[in-house]
Amino acid sequence: MSHPTPQAVPELSPLIARCESEELHRSGAIQPQGALLLLSRDSRRVTHASANLDAITGVAASDVLGRRADEVPALARLDLDGAAPLPVAAASGLPQRWHVVFEAGRRALDCTAIASTGSVLLEIEPASATSVPRGLVESLMQGAPSPRRELGEYHAWLLDALRQLTSFDRFMIYRFHDDWSGEVIAEWSQPDLEPFLGLRYPASDIPEIARKLYLQNACRSIPDVSAMPVAMLGGDTPDLTHSDLRSVSPVHLQYLKNMQVAASFSIPIRSVRGLWGLVSCHHRRPYRLSRPQRDACVTLAHGYSMRLMSTLSARTLQETDAAERRARSLFEQLRSEPDPFAAVLASEPTLSALVAARGVAIGERDRLASAGVAPDRERLDRLDAWFSQRPELMLQNEHWTSFLAVDGAADAVRGFLAVKARYRSGWLRFYWFRPEEVQEIAWGGQPEKVVDQATGALSPRSSFSRWVEVRQGHSQPWTVPQQIMAGKVRQCLAEWQGSELPKQE
Repeated sequence: MSHPTPQAVPELSPLIARCESEELHRSGAIQPQGALLLLSRDSRRVTHASANLDAITGVAASDVLGRRADEVPALARLDLDGAAPLPVAAASGLPQRWHVVFEAGRRALDCTAIASTGSVLLEIEPASATSVPRGLVESLMQGAPSPRRELGEYHAWLLDALRQLTSFDRFMIYRFHDDWSGEVIAEWSQPDLEPFLGLRYPASDIPEIARKLYLQNACRSIPDVSAMPVAMLGGDTPDLTHSDLRSVSPVHLQYLKNMQVAASFSIPIRSVRGLWGLVSCHHRRPYRLSRPQRDACVTLAHGYSMRLMSTLSARTLQETDAAERRARSLFEQLRSEPDPFAAVLASEPTLSALVAARGVAIGERDRLASAGVAPDRERLDRLDAWFSQRPELMLQNEHWTSFLAVDGAADAVRGFLAVKARYRSGWLRFYWFRPEEVQEIAWGGQPEKVVDQATGALSPRSSFSRWVEVRQGHSQPWTVPQQIMAGKVRQCLAEWQGSELPKQE
């Protein structure tokens, strides 16, 4: 069912800002499936301990605080110096991590040591009987698609590989858009679950602080959304940025409960530009992965990410080369015309086609002219004067009226892509324009936040059924290949330095 475009609620802005500024890494608590110790990196003395240390290791937190780890009999077998760093962490550029299995009394324990600035975090969990069959990860990696294959093949391979390692009810690959909204681009789920494939989710569902934490961790595991958090004991509130045991924001826990999710597991997908997306797994009952399972999933996701980014980079390089050839060939022809300025306008169909636009404009000194679908002269002058004073060499927008705060009801243009290059004593400016194109965006639930009237706090959305927004007043967004093409056109304009454009009569 289609709905009108939702209206923004101004009073939500401070609440969303408060949510964005929540210090998730300083929650002062952990999830109860394990215990956590923080040691000074230099002295190895315990500065913080979780209140459940006794339940996990048989040693009370009060008996270890202020002592060296090797002075505590139950922890004396922790040989951090002799442990080999986990290779995936090093390859991903994450803090160095070690995995150690040891016994405390008659308890078999798994410990991951994470070296962060000034301290070492020890995540200690009961050893799980669930292991990863020898050779399985290597076998799955060998079955990965070879480079330069279709992206869908990479997605399908990873989801199938994760299914062979774990038993979640749903596996998804979630891709971030430029505005940090996200879209499920691949999915496998149990037949009785409502599919999320193709649905979009607003940026506020994964706020900036959470995205930053994803960049600094190999994975994020929440085995039981109903579990009570455990307090950290010691000095001031410790920095748990690199701890997977770190407690979960109450807002996110309620969000998962509203989705009828009892356990989740996520792995970040990184690119050279930052966070590209997430691998997200959901289960309808509490479900804890063993440490070997988590490490195996991270290894597979890292292999997937490397192949995916290699393919995307190769495609970008091909598109860049093709764009440069097309732009250079066209502008060399225009440069040889008696009046290159007029020739540009006469070549509007060809120039517009470079970036799937419908009109162009060019400006030099006080001369400004357009062809095809373009703004009226008042708005074009306004845009040109503004862009001429901006430091950016390229700008793009898909919602003209919001950008210049004007009533564009009578204007056919809704989006523009602009570049400029130094020319003589000023700037040579070039613009592409697009008209409005009504878009239907399928969201996973209505993307508006709700305010809890009792507390005045943001309440997570409670519905995630397909909700279609009819977006008006926007053009189609400018894609990365189109922006690359615009950059090549800018380079060609910069090479016109040696040519004197005819003065306007």
